Amino acid sequence: MEQPVPVEVLIRPWRTATLVASAVAAVELVIILVAGVVLVGKPLTEKMHDAARDRTLGVPAAAPAKKPKIGEVVSVIPNHCCVVTNMMDEVYAARKGKIEAVYPVAARGKVR
Repeated sequence: MEQPVPVEVLIRPWRTATLVASAVAAVELVIILVAGVVLVGKPLTEKMHDAARDRTLGVPAAAPAKKPKIGEVVSVIPNHCCVVTNMMDEVYAARKGKIEAVYPVAARGKVR
């Protein structure tokens, strides 16, 4: 008379197969992620570097028509408000070479 096969003996091959299949799937996932980073990451990184370098949302800054001389007054449009709020006591509003208003900067020295 044959004895029934223990449940553990029946389950063991399926458990091993499941573990092997899971390991293979994990390795495939890592390969796909690495390939995605390599293929997509490099072009995105280059575009981000270009945008950061230009500081004009990806539009290259135009070269000046002539190099300013030492002591010459130049107009500068700040591209980031931290410079104004942290380093300047006042902001001057000018039009056609004439100062029209002076605004105190209440946030002076608050960025650390």
